[in-house]
Amino acid sequence: MRVENVQSGQNFGMAFKLKGDGAKKLAEKFHSYSDPSIAEESFVKKFVKPVEKFKSEVIYDGKDVFVKDHETSDIYKVMDEVKPVVDGSSAYYSVRNKVNNDLLFRVEYFDAEKVPEIHAENAVEKKLKYAMEIIKEMGRKEKKYETKEETAGRLAKLYS
Repeated sequence: MRVENVQSGQNFGMAFKLKGDGAKKLAEKFHSYSDPSIAEESFVKKFVKPVEKFKSEVIYDGKDVFVKDHETSDIYKVMDEVKPVVDGSSAYYSVRNKVNNDLLFRVEYFDAEKVPEIHAENAVEKKLKYAMEIIKEMGRKEKKYETKEETAGRLAKLYS
């Protein structure tokens, strides 16, 4: 049996991707600790596992964090300069995209007490936490059921 790598880039989970210098910067971060494997394990538990079930993607390029919407293919650059605006049970995260430039991405929590207060050690961690909230909102709106054609296509890919 011959196994070939079909990935074009590093991918920890289904929704977390590294582009550009993302892998290098993460490796540097992990190796700044006495035990890099524990640092990596903590990172995966904190940032990768919570988003791996979504179809949308969180992308880290070594400097910036982006969220790619699975439904529209829009890519949002997550900004950390502005603290999210909280209005009742919603939070508005500052993002940029090529089409709309600067905008606020609304995340509905349905209960004012569920709006998280986000604390982070550094700008990248803060952007990743904001991205996690945004991708969860996108995931909530993702189509949950396949059409007959989508099921057939998925089955053909899996078992052909």
